[in-house]
Amino acid sequence: ITVGEGGWIDQPDRVDFVPGSAIPAHFVYWRYPRTEDFVVSPEGYPNTLRLTPSFYNLTGTAEFKPDDGLTLVMRRQTDTLFTYGVDVSFDPEVDDEEAGVTVFLTQEQHIDLGIVLLQNDLSFRFRVEGRGNYDGPLPGRTIPVPREWQAGPIRLEIQAVNDTTYAFAAAPSRSPSQRKIIGYADTRIVSGGTGRFTGKLTLY
Repeated sequence: ITVGEGGWIDQPDRVDFVPGSAIPAHFVYWRYPRTEDFVVSPEGYPNTLRLTPSFYNLTGTAEFKPDDGLTLVMRRQTDTLFTYGVDVSFDPEVDDEEAGVTVFLTQEQHIDLGIVLLQNDLSFRFRVEGRGNYDGPLPGRTIPVPREWQAGPIRLEIQAVNDTTYAFAAAPSRSPSQRKIIGYADTRIVSGGTGRFTGKLTLY
């Protein structure tokens, strides 16, 4: 009999991806992961998680098949109020290539903040898929990444500021005091509407 690691709810909130370690057991995937697309501390880059972009975005298209794979690894939301952040080093080569964070319920319901290459310029893209139990106007915007931020990693952050609102923000990792709010979203957007409730997830 193999004994597991115990309850995932008690796993650490800070993850440093120590060389030689595995992706933490309390992280989850959506669809079948292509394990080669998730590498802990690749050679020359200790304490990092390298993700190889998938062809499809989080929503996919009608052609998407479950075994096509999404480069998506997440931690389940366990608290009503929290701040979640990840430092992203991203060097896109193809227009519309994107990496970021999400509050994810299903492929038809998620709220995203990404760094995306648009016409050879890096931008922050804040967007929503679906509306769940929310009837108001859906937020969304695209703004340039400041040039001075592009020299190093960028911290992307999701904060549950109260039980009805998420704030999505960004800052240069080396200077988190420059944090800027990119957008706000109502929590009802990722509540119900496209299937059984399984809990919200946040993305690495």
